[in-house]
Amino acid sequence: MANGEEQATQRMLNAEFEADAQTRLDALLDEYAGVERERDALNSRLNRLRIRIKGLTEFLSGEEVPLENPLLPGPSDAGSQATAPSTQTDARTTNILAIAERILAQQSPKHMHYTHLADAVSEQGGNLPQHAKSRHDTLIRMMNEDPQKRFVRPERRGYYALTKDHPDVASVGSRRTREPG
Repeated sequence: MANGEEQATQRMLNAEFEADAQTRLDALLDEYAGVERERDALNSRLNRLRIRIKGLTEFLSGEEVPLENPLLPGPSDAGSQATAPSTQTDARTTNILAIAERILAQQSPKHMHYTHLADAVSEQGGNLPQHAKSRHDTLIRMMNEDPQKRFVRPERRGYYALTKDHPDVASVGSRRTREPG
């Protein structure tokens, strides 16, 4: 009889532990989703700031500035002078670009649409935004700004490949600079 009571107690404790674990998991997933929303909101805010900085910088300098890299004040400048952003990439960007490079190296044919590439990078642990448009835009920006120039759009817009697989091809659909009007 004692053995049966022990088994019943063990099942009850396991059920309580499992319920507690599920409650904790649900709370963590909710917190994670909230942080993702906050990050997406901050990315949106950063994009709005970039647009405003770009417009004012172009107005003051009379020169066109790329939206992805508007001249931003450096930390020591305290806004006194604009300096070009560093060409150093952070660990997150380095990891994401390495994953994208590995995925493209395994592709046959040797190109992939950016939406599928961004989804594959996320699935393989790349820390991209959860929202699809933000995820796609972030990956495109990272690939276009890659200091190693590993990525190219060889055939048509939206499709990316490795430069080493298409060494003599210039990216199609490159942005054109406007003539001063």
